[in-house]
Amino acid sequence: MTNTPRYYDISGNKYPSVTSVCGVIAKPALYGWYGKHGTKKCQELLDESSGIGTELHDHVRLFYDRALIEGTTVKPKSQKVSPQCKIAWGNFRAFHRQYPLRPLFLEYVVYSDLFKYAGCLDGLFEYTPDGPNRKPKTILIDWKTSGSIYPEYALQVEAYGVAAAQQFARLSNDAADTAMAKQYRRYVPDEYWIVRLDKHRAIDFDKDIQHLQPDESRFIVFLSALNLFNYLHPRKDEPIPCQKPQTILPN
Repeated sequence: MTNTPRYYDISGNKYPSVTSVCGVIAKPALYGWYGKHGTKKCQELLDESSGIGTELHDHVRLFYDRALIEGTTVKPKSQKVSPQCKIAWGNFRAFHRQYPLRPLFLEYVVYSDLFKYAGCLDGLFEYTPDGPNRKPKTILIDWKTSGSIYPEYALQVEAYGVAAAQQFARLSNDAADTAMAKQYRRYVPDEYWIVRLDKHRAIDFDKDIQHLQPDESRFIVFLSALNLFNYLHPRKDEPIPCQKPQTILPN
């Protein structure tokens, strides 16, 4: 169950990935599952599940790639998917009918120079809700095909959100003109959505979608995981970095 930590090379610096950092969090249910079914069987199931998740992410990216080219929302079109991925893909199509999103960035690498971590978020989208308040929002979305929405997922999207906010604020401050600066500021996420696309049953819009507001206290918990990760994976001839809560957004 031990995975090799992943790092991103950011301007010559090695920043640990958000998923590797969250990987240090204990998962008691997973340990019990391994104990019940055995390592070999569980690894086979995990590999199969991972394959479905990768295929689904590829189909979702291709779907929204068309929208990026067209610059608007698009209607779900038929895409050839494997039998194992059919239900999850149907759930994505149902989600898109409920929430027609306009993609801004897909599989976009974000990083924090302040806290020294990086990651690849699944997508940033523009969403205009129905009703009297039709002001567009920027939504950070993480697609999941796991059996449940686990607590560490909230830490994961929070870390992505903070890094994205810092990155776009920095680009805004460095922008050549006011219009460009305003555009970058618009990309700072207003909300984080965790969207679970089940592989075996139809989507439950009440249980399979978690809508989160940015929460600094949640990010502080992520920093605790980051400090533990750095302690468990020290770098040769380098002091162990200890990240302390401080101002999240640059001035």
